[in-house]
Amino acid sequence: MHSTMKLEKNLIFLFCALVQFRTISQSIINGDFELHNLSKCELNQTDTDFNKKMPNVYAFGKTYIYLKYQGEVDIQKKGCYVSPYSGNWCIGLGSDYLTNKTSDAIALELTSALIQGNKYKLSFYILGNTTFSDSLGYLLVGESVTNSDFGKVIDSISPIAMTWKEINIEFIAQENSNFITIKNEVGINAWNQVDSFSISEITGTSEYEKGKIDFTIFPNPSEYNITIAFNDPIIFRFAKVYNIYGECILNSESCKIDLSNVSPGYYLIYVITEAGIASNKLIKK
Repeated sequence: MHSTMKLEKNLIFLFCALVQFRTISQSIINGDFELHNLSKCELNQTDTDFNKKMPNVYAFGKTYIYLKYQGEVDIQKKGCYVSPYSGNWCIGLGSDYLTNKTSDAIALELTSALIQGNKYKLSFYILGNTTFSDSLGYLLVGESVTNSDFGKVIDSISPIAMTWKEINIEFIAQENSNFITIKNEVGINAWNQVDSFSISEITGTSEYEKGKIDFTIFPNPSEYNITIAFNDPIIFRFAKVYNIYGECILNSESCKIDLSNVSPGYYLIYVITEAGIASNKLIKK
């Protein structure tokens, strides 16, 4: 018993020590909003006007109500109700101030599409601007195949009043998306500034994840149960399932895992064996 506990402790240490990460040269083309020819602030831009002025960033959130566009994206620099987090420019997103049914929304173009099922880290800064209202509203972050639709939700972010807040999100791509999308929650009169978006792919580089431990999951995708099977004889210890936010949501000491209480989506499953640790992608239907 003592030797088994010692081995499991050593394996947990290996899990932490061996699973290192590297970044791939994928990026957001105009994530700092500095790529344009503007010299002054452009406030309350219609989607059409914004898209003419800000390359590789696309506004799509407007609805036409009472002969007036609602929301209206802002291109801001220091002196225009905010000081950008870095560089000279940032973007302001407003919620519908008349009916509270729509919000500004923008899509940030990637240098290459996300790979469905792969893990990424998204970083940016957000400021909740209370110059005209004391209300603070959540910012929704998503991924989309097109630049005219919000797509799949990744996370929701709460801002801090008049203070830039650093945001780091780890997520698993749900589609081969070409854009990162953001918009305000609806139903509240809020104004959020965003700046300095960056993205990188997270990939395991341990020797075990390069194929020395070869295992499969079946069925995958699965609605209820999965089975872990190894191609070579090996002593299995336990498995861990992680969600798109990097949180461990399930532990199992069996190669047969019940997913009945797991929400549909993309996950990473790590198996811990006598030979080390390996990972694979898991899809819950």
